Amino acid sequence: MEIILMRHYKVDMKYDEKYDSEGFDRACERYNKRPVKDQLAPRLPEYVLYASSMTRAQETARFAFQKEPIILKGVHEVTMKSYKDTKRQLPTWWWELMARVQWRSNMLRPHETYDQTMRRLESGLMELIDRNEDAIVVMHGLAMRYMVKVLRKNGFKGPIILHAKNGQAFRYRRQV
Repeated sequence: MEIILMRHYKVDMKYDEKYDSEGFDRACERYNKRPVKDQLAPRLPEYVLYASSMTRAQETARFAFQKEPIILKGVHEVTMKSYKDTKRQLPTWWWELMARVQWRSNMLRPHETYDQTMRRLESGLMELIDRNEDAIVVMHGLAMRYMVKVLRKNGFKGPIILHAKNGQAFRYRRQV
């Protein structure tokens, strides 16, 4: 069985340089709804096509493969949320960093904890394993990095992802 993870295309949005907490939360919500920019698709085999439930993954799948993807629950991105309430304007990179630190530390403020994310990704992978078919899964950068841990735990071999570029694909094989 082979699973190919592909990161969604670039989202058509530019963040401002600074936000207060409410502004950052609104920008994150806006990012999750913005369209993607079409780009050259990688050459991949004709496997069953899946995408996360988030708009940018589904649009990427349609652009890249000219067909409708099957929505695979559990493989959506780890969404960001401000790490504290403040009117103080802070750099966007700081909001992003602190949101990820809170998530990775299993703190309660983000939408979900790291442990919840890992269980969610495991559930998505189990659905693919149960179907036992070669698949392409269009998903998200951070979620892909942690999906690799879940894949390896379940007997798949393939590259470690430190940073996936938009539209980049990675192959994972499971020997039976």
